[in-house]
Amino acid sequence: MAYLKPDIKGLIHSPAKVGDLSIQMVETIRQDNGGGVTFGLPQVDGVKKLLPLRPGDLLTVWGYTSFWKSHLMDWWALQEVKRIIARGNTNDIVIKVTWEQSVEEDTLSWLASASEIPVSKMMHGSLDTEEWKTLEDATLSRQVTPLWLMGHSLMESLQLHRPRPRMTLSEVAECIRIVVNEIAGVRLNPRLIILDYLQRIPPERDNRDSRREYVMENVNLSKDLGIAYGCPVVLGVQVGRQVLDRAEAMPILSDAQESSAIEQTSDKVLGLWYPIKTRRGGMVDNISVTPRMLIMELLKQKLGVAPISWILDIDPEKGTVEGARERAYTVAASQKKYSA
Repeated sequence: MAYLKPDIKGLIHSPAKVGDLSIQMVETIRQDNGGGVTFGLPQVDGVKKLLPLRPGDLLTVWGYTSFWKSHLMDWWALQEVKRIIARGNTNDIVIKVTWEQSVEEDTLSWLASASEIPVSKMMHGSLDTEEWKTLEDATLSRQVTPLWLMGHSLMESLQLHRPRPRMTLSEVAECIRIVVNEIAGVRLNPRLIILDYLQRIPPERDNRDSRREYVMENVNLSKDLGIAYGCPVVLGVQVGRQVLDRAEAMPILSDAQESSAIEQTSDKVLGLWYPIKTRRGGMVDNISVTPRMLIMELLKQKLGVAPISWILDIDPEKGTVEGARERAYTVAASQKKYSA
């Protein structure tokens, strides 16, 4: 993932060549009808809604702290895993890279979804015999699930008395190369890469640029990962506290911390607002705010419609999305009001 000097001649494309390449792209999509990485809910996916993520796409998920960014990305990864299993393609995988949680903590959300045992109950240590057996069965299922995690292990760190490693994106790229080409004995095919989250990714080892500059470079490297491995990348992005000053704490396209390159490089942008954090006891669209309500807005979509907003019905204990309904109102439509 280090900078590579481009092949100058390879950057030149004649009119005839770009015509051929473009029709090849459309034909590939046509043959893969119903393919791509979809969100997984019919109310969200569609021709005039959220288009499938295609190879090389970078989708960024924006939200303030505790606005459900990681949970939503975890759930999305699980939906793609289920599709891989249904297709029966044993070489397809999903890769998630986490800089925030340990791989054990990250897996608890998966186990909660699979076992229907809330994470809080696991962490309390109060499982009865039947629940423990259910959890063991879910763990066995996890061990054969095509979801690879990259990050630090809390248990191994405690056992070996070693600090948490701080992975650069070049090191992540090398980890993915090893997974894809070496570990399984066959070439694996990443269908989706999830990076959680941008502001926790350190600069490259030899990078002495300002934070703003290296965050911009990490956005570009995230996009490059998807191009290199022929799959979409979903990248979590933290937004600033200014969203909390609004009636609806939904991010707008000027809100991403550190760099405007996030907005410019993203092919799609999803914003999240978790109303229970800012409007407890209030109403949204004449619906009472509860922990099950999450507002998701498609703020940007290259070659597609935006903005579009949905109210998602979530189960916060199990980390699942149960349904969605489209909203008539979008925060992005009033962006000028906030950026004036």
